[in-house]
Amino acid sequence: MPRDSAWPKRRKSGVRWWSGRGWGFNGLAGWHSLRRYARYNQELREQGRATMPQFAVLNYHDCLRHGEFDLLTDCRGRQKDGEHGFPDPFDPRFEASARKRAEDQASLVRGDPDFVAWFVDNEIGFDDLHRFVWSPHCGRALIEFLREEYPQISSLNARWCTAFASYEALAAARPEPPLDRGPMHEDFIAFARRLYQRYVDVTLRVTREADPDHLIASNRHNLGGLPHWLPNIDLCAAYDLVAVNLYPDNQAAGVGPSGLAILREVARRTGKPVIVGEWSVPAMDSGLYGQKKAVLDWSFPQAVPTQAIRARQAAHIAADFFNEPYIVGAHWFIYGDFDSPEREANRGLVRSDGRPWEELVRSLTSVHGDMEARAKQR
Repeated sequence: MPRDSAWPKRRKSGVRWWSGRGWGFNGLAGWHSLRRYARYNQELREQGRATMPQFAVLNYHDCLRHGEFDLLTDCRGRQKDGEHGFPDPFDPRFEASARKRAEDQASLVRGDPDFVAWFVDNEIGFDDLHRFVWSPHCGRALIEFLREEYPQISSLNARWCTAFASYEALAAARPEPPLDRGPMHEDFIAFARRLYQRYVDVTLRVTREADPDHLIASNRHNLGGLPHWLPNIDLCAAYDLVAVNLYPDNQAAGVGPSGLAILREVARRTGKPVIVGEWSVPAMDSGLYGQKKAVLDWSFPQAVPTQAIRARQAAHIAADFFNEPYIVGAHWFIYGDFDSPEREANRGLVRSDGRPWEELVRSLTSVHGDMEARAKQR
């Protein structure tokens, strides 16, 4: 669709909107302004014009920045905090906080025909989850779990080769498995599964209650934590969609065999459609990997040499996603490049000054057109 020249030029976000439409994009990804674009869609519907479907990330774990509930904590008092934090899902304050966020956000799009799906969270940290079980509410849930498995402390001691006088003594000692094998490790791993089940139950419940009319996608799983979340990904079958953020390594044309194998395994284990929450391709000739302002960005190993190669690779990846029958969508990250003292990275469709990367957008426009034509033939 060509850019709509009637869109008010003073609205910079409108420029992004209609540029994206002209380049064949058919949805607004999770990090856009939900309030702003829901209002734009309403205006467009009233005018009888084409709208743009929306997705949004609820980012429930981000509530923890305000100290509203406990974070998962290990026996040394270290917390799963920061950008990839993990809330204690057994803390009732987490459910209350998540419910408030869900209700606040859902009020913007409740009943909106152009809203598609919520992502409940983004890249929460699953690494060593079985060791972060000693926040107060989670710790009590662990003891209850162990009591179910071993009604007598003597049975637990016999299996663990320990000498706890009681479950109260065990809770006070806050042990953790010394090795990544053996009976204690197996029990902590089993409890970590229950912990994640609780997280799924809470986030699904509060989101569904706030907005029963739209789809709900899982946390957007980060491939960096693959060994830690894949064993429990089947629990995400409770959601309508399962989300994975996948940045191909660009060592082969398209997504590559390892990336496709992961996505197929997620679909197999959950039996649910998969949506790619983020993907993109960077290039070295953007000038954003010379460490002129910021430290070398983590995207550097994925950078291809030139914009021409970037354009071809992006088209290959988009086509690969389209040709996987269980993938229902893939969101490009991000509209504009990062170019600041905090971060420099060639992730955008446009430069930081708003000028498009012409080879990239031409290539994506073409492949998007091909996808649309093929979809109409099905």
